Amino acid sequence: MNDEATSLGAILSAKSALLLDFDGPVCQVFAHIRDRDVAADLRARVDRFNIPMPRWLTETADPLLVLRWVDRLGSSMLTRTVIDTLIAAETRAADSAVPTPGGHEVITAASAVGRKVAIVSNNSEEAVWAYLRRHGLTPHVHLVASRYATMPPSLMKPDPHLVYRALEGLRIAADTAVLVGDSATDIQAARAAGVTSVGFAVAPDKAAILERENADAIVTSMSALASVLRTGRIE
Repeated sequence: MNDEATSLGAILSAKSALLLDFDGPVCQVFAHIRDRDVAADLRARVDRFNIPMPRWLTETADPLLVLRWVDRLGSSMLTRTVIDTLIAAETRAADSAVPTPGGHEVITAASAVGRKVAIVSNNSEEAVWAYLRRHGLTPHVHLVASRYATMPPSLMKPDPHLVYRALEGLRIAADTAVLVGDSATDIQAARAAGVTSVGFAVAPDKAAILERENADAIVTSMSALASVLRTGRIE
């Protein structure tokens, strides 16, 4: 058994719940509806309020960065507009989102071996549920703790709010859960909530970021994670 399988096996064997980030570990949300186009649409909404934007914001392809910046302006009307626009765009994107290889397998494998499964995501809960329904995954997911319509954007990860929401919804203690995520904010949120973290990285630069965040383990394949869940080893 290689070091990756040994580390994952030791972590997963002691946990009763698997918390999964959505965009990355489960699917590529903006595979066909591009994130940069969504970000541009959100900026267009800001333009209607005649609010100047910093240069970095005009260049970002990340819609969530636009949402975070708008929220800090303190305009409830603009924030509501951007939130509603983003929910609609994410839900449309969920219809054409591309499954991550092994991502669905992780969900079904965890469910099959008796683990509780929750999605913990900064993406909207409407988009997450739309995707799960489209791919027949709802019977295997106990809970979605994702960005909801009335949630202040400041509570998105790395804030632990959504992780706490998952723990409370599943009625489990932090030390019985592991969170799998592909970003620094996932690892930070898990650590803040006292949850073990597994970083998902398909590229060396992403692995380096997650290692710097002190993820408890790094996995380079969701299929490998599913294999360890099923058998305790990478097949």
